Amino acid sequence: MDYIYEDEFMKLTIEEKMEIVRDMLVDALLAYRKKLKMTQRDIAKATGIPLWEIQRIERKQGKAPFDQIIKYAEVMGIDITSENFYRGFIFGKCLAKNILEKVL
Repeated sequence: MDYIYEDEFMKLTIEEKMEIVRDMLVDALLAYRKKLKMTQRDIAKATGIPLWEIQRIERKQGKAPFDQIIKYAEVMGIDITSENFYRGFIFGKCLAKNILEKVL
């Protein structure tokens, strides 16, 4: 099995790393949504994603498709597909730095 991260304590596959990234991103988006005083219903209406699916994403039930997470972020004016945002993920400086700076 190929690992993208390995040290004496931990080994992570690409799938495990993506799940960590997805969870951290969802946490940051949820915090930002609340800061903007937007509801889950607001996000659902603006994205076309059913309300129940927004609820599942925020509760991290199942693996939310990244296209839905991208739509969720875009509604709040965040482009998680930008090169700067992507670099933060790849190099692990702060996985959701662009969002967290807005939240804090």
